[in-house]
Amino acid sequence: MVGIIFYGLYQSSNNKTINDFFLADNNISWITAMFSIVATETSVLTFISIPGIAYRGDWTFIQLAIGYIFGRILVSIILLPIFFKQGITSIYELLEKHFNKNIQKLGSITFLTTRVLADGVRFLATAIILQSITGWSIYESIFIIGAITLIYTVSGGLRAVIHIDAFQFIIYLSSAIICIYFLFLSIDNTIYESMSFIYNSGKIKVFNFSDNFLKNPFAFVSAFIGGTMLSFASHGSDYMMVQRVLATKDIKSARKAMIGSGIFVLFQFLLFLFIGSLIYIVSDCIMLEKDREISYVINNVLPVGFKGIVIAGVLSAAMSTLSSSINSLSSSTIRDWFPNITSVKISRFVAVGWTIILISSAIIFNNADNALVIVGLKIASFTYGVLLSFFILVKLGKFKTENIIIGYIAGILTVFILSYMGIAWTFYILGSIIANVFVVLLLEKFKQINFLKDLLLFSLSICFIFIFFIKDVSKQSTNIIDINVKQMCTDDKNWLGSDIMIRSQSNFKDLNNVGLVINHTSHIVSIDNLHNKIKSNIPNLNIRVIFTPEHGLENNYEAGESVSNDNTYNVPIISLYGEKHYPDIKLLKNLDAIIFDIQDIGSRYYTYISTMTNMMNACAEAGIKFYVLDRPNPISGLVNGPLLKKDFSSFVGMHEIPIRHGMTIGELAYMINEENWLNSKVDLHIVKMKGWKRNYYNSTGLNFIPPSPNIPDLETAIIYSGLCLIEGTNLSEGRGTDKPFKLIGAPWFNVDDFLEEFNMNIHQGIQIEKTTFIPRKIKGKSNYPKYENIECNGIKINITNMNKARPLEFSIYLINAIYASHKKYFKFNSNNFIDKLYGSDQLRLYVLNELNIQELINSWEKFDNSKYLIY
Repeated sequence: MVGIIFYGLYQSSNNKTINDFFLADNNISWITAMFSIVATETSVLTFISIPGIAYRGDWTFIQLAIGYIFGRILVSIILLPIFFKQGITSIYELLEKHFNKNIQKLGSITFLTTRVLADGVRFLATAIILQSITGWSIYESIFIIGAITLIYTVSGGLRAVIHIDAFQFIIYLSSAIICIYFLFLSIDNTIYESMSFIYNSGKIKVFNFSDNFLKNPFAFVSAFIGGTMLSFASHGSDYMMVQRVLATKDIKSARKAMIGSGIFVLFQFLLFLFIGSLIYIVSDCIMLEKDREISYVINNVLPVGFKGIVIAGVLSAAMSTLSSSINSLSSSTIRDWFPNITSVKISRFVAVGWTIILISSAIIFNNADNALVIVGLKIASFTYGVLLSFFILVKLGKFKTENIIIGYIAGILTVFILSYMGIAWTFYILGSIIANVFVVLLLEKFKQINFLKDLLLFSLSICFIFIFFIKDVSKQSTNIIDINVKQMCTDDKNWLGSDIMIRSQSNFKDLNNVGLVINHTSHIVSIDNLHNKIKSNIPNLNIRVIFTPEHGLENNYEAGESVSNDNTYNVPIISLYGEKHYPDIKLLKNLDAIIFDIQDIGSRYYTYISTMTNMMNACAEAGIKFYVLDRPNPISGLVNGPLLKKDFSSFVGMHEIPIRHGMTIGELAYMINEENWLNSKVDLHIVKMKGWKRNYYNSTGLNFIPPSPNIPDLETAIIYSGLCLIEGTNLSEGRGTDKPFKLIGAPWFNVDDFLEEFNMNIHQGIQIEKTTFIPRKIKGKSNYPKYENIECNGIKINITNMNKARPLEFSIYLINAIYASHKKYFKFNSNNFIDKLYGSDQLRLYVLNELNIQELINSWEKFDNSKYLIY
């Protein structure tokens, strides 16, 4: 850095005139200019983001670079002859000569806006690296880089900028090779085995011939068109790029520099994509944070001595872009807005001003969601189309100023319309150019039709109002936190939302003081019963309060039993299944969030869903975030059963969903929030699982933890989705035995009479056999079982095929057959609890009135939960 500063100060004596300062007296070799172009356009974004694209995906980004070469050929053939013929300093001077001063300024302001936004992103990328290496804050990093770059840029002018660019290009290319070498040393396998692994993982796929090219920016057609137009526009109408070739001695040299840079960029992208694939092999299961991949290599792979070289390469790459941007912004400002200024001193003051603006832009982009290289390209795609259109119009002839301006507006709005329609950003430039040029030519062709201009302006105004002022009333309040895990890590094991939070704590830095809704199935705490201590498994979480659902913190309360508060631990434990089911809002004050981490069972009649709903309402009322650490639906994604009717809503079934809803607890929270089933929407965050395929729990690679005392295993959980209905009758559902819900009976139950009524042949995947059992009191599981200490005649139910079994239909036919064979003895409970379980009175009425049970099943409404399915 010190050397770069001194070189800039040394070159200051060579800048006698504006032409020296901004065009290096047209004395730059084409090779130096070529390296400067490559260093300027890719620089730190290549170093930071390109490895991340391969790390998270594949090499299809390279399709853009293929288009880049073709785009530069177009620039060399179409635009460079015009620029050299005119002998201009700023390319926007051409617009003044061909059209007028107003069009020149419009072109210039478009360029200035584009550069500030796009290079703000590049600036930020540099600061991210410096932050990860030094531990400085992102803001300190931004200011330090800005200050150093400013010194050599305002001192040495373009000559210093281009020569330093070329030197920096060599440094950071060498740094890339160093990274590859040490990444290979970190891999236990041979080079051949490593390459085979990334190839078989689909990590080096280059071409994507998807049919959906209009929506997918990395389908070959859209990527090639996007790359061509992006390069045509950036290297033909963006002064920062064109400035380099204008500094060469003639058009032949300029063409060599221009086309050669495209070839080097392609090679460079391949190099950095390869780095990303190697990082994928050596890194941990939890995917690294976006744009932090090179930081990982520097901090965890490189030896001490080589860290300094790579850090120098990264910072060199960064400053090459920033210095170029400062110089070109200053040049365009002076030449296009204040052409009478000839003082180098004033030019330097302008450079200082643009540096401050770029620093501000970098700070603004600190929270971008996409990879920074994609953010930068998207920004450029919004304005490059109209910028390039100016020079295309120069080739086509003379046009009225007002027509050019209307075309300009149409071009900009076209990009927003394409974005609104979900069209891939790689088509933005082409769409903008077509709209811009078409509108100008149309207005010129039919200039005698006076109302045409008014009609166009009116149409553009309507589009503007629709896009920018009509609010999307369906705006969501739900955020899906999708932190990637390597596929090879999810092949044998499902990663729960709690696993994700524990292993990627840096993604949850804003959470400090929290409350938890947990029970014995939670993974984010460790309970020390010997010392009555509860410890967070996430170091930065300060647990202020714990809320527990039915069955308590340690699964030692039976169904329906009131759960008490507990102040014997180091954290207060508040029951949401005691005197009241709704939390005291005072307990939520001063909390950053509530975190819900409980395993659900997959059936509507389970009170954990209701507890979650009440807590979501409380968080909405308190104005704090609600986090759900998602879990599998243990009984798969199968949807089955009647929708609950609103009049039958209760704590054992609040929402209008089927008995077997087929959703995870996170998806249910999503639906509850967005369907307005709360008093008001909550700020909901769902930490997504990885590896779940909407299958049964035994496919997850995880140990089954009983979600409640009488659901000891997965088979019982599946049976429960139907046999829970028995709780609404005077039959024993097997509580008080070691096989709850698998044993059904009563002292008065005549199994033989029942079997004459029951057609077992229509129920695939389920097997029954005659048995007897005696319900006993079991502390914490069944304190007062039906027919306690009385022998019951009954049946034992087994699942023989999970995929074919339909426990709900089986249970409905079972109840109907028992009623038909035991009308004297069989009863629904007097409180009609069966209606709350079933979700309406239809089952009870069909059975008692001896109606066709199959017609009841056929009447079930379809449940459309598709827009809330995360997996």
